[in-house]
This record gives sequence, structure tokens and C-alpha cells, in this order.
Amino acid sequence: MNLIALKITKILENEGVHIVKFDKNGIELSMISLELSDKIAVGKKVEIGIKSSHIAIGKNPVGEVSYSNRLPLVVKNIEKGKLLSVLNCSFFDVDIEVIITTASLERMGIEVSQEVVGMFKASEVFIKEILDD
Repeated sequence: MNLIALKITKILENEGVHIVKFDKNGIELSMISLELSDKIAVGKKVEIGIKSSHIAIGKNPVGEVSYSNRLPLVVKNIEKGKLLSVLNCSFFDVDIEVIITTASLERMGIEVSQEVVGMFKASEVFIKEILDD
């Protein structure tokens, strides 16, 4: 499980659907929610969570994709398994773990110290905790 502390910058709502926007060092992240606590408000600091298996990796990504969240990552370590591999990456001061297939790791030629892009849908993000309640 990946946890990132950040600040809520905007909340959009329509027909019970909420899109919450966050900021971490100038990188905007988004979350879609059908239920939102009254304690969630613009300016609040929160900790969001993203499962390691819900992050896709891009190497030299070009063009548009529907993933609204894109993190610039640096690969720090690779635990290569027979079927799955774990990439331990950094996003500024945050450690991010990504699980991908070993076939994808090899096909993409991902190596330690490379810069990659971690991508995930807004529907895969959840607020774990309000930090300044």
C-alpha cells in the first residue's frame, strides 16, 4: 500500500459524484468518490492510499492516456520474481512501490536509477486519513 500526504486544492461535485484534487510539490493528483465526509474540505491535509498493483508504469510515455494521475518516479530497487516484480521507487520524499509483471519489466528494459512515470486512475485513490483534523 502506498501512502502520500498532500493537500486538498479543489472539490468538484455533480449528482453525488465528487472529484477531489490534491497537490504534492506542484504535481496534481485526483480522486473520484461517491461518498465524501463533511470533514473533507479544500485546504485540509490528508493521506491518500493507492494499491501497489493499481499503478501502471510508463517509460518515455507519448500521447494522451485516460489515467488522470501521473507521478514522476525514479526506480531505486527492483525485486525480480518469476511472474511478478516489485519496483521500489521514489516520488520526491515518498517511497512508492509498484507491482508489475516480470514480462513487462523485461519488455520495457526497466533498470535501477531510471526515471519512469507511475500512472493510476482517480477511481483507484482513497483518503486514508485526515492529517490536520
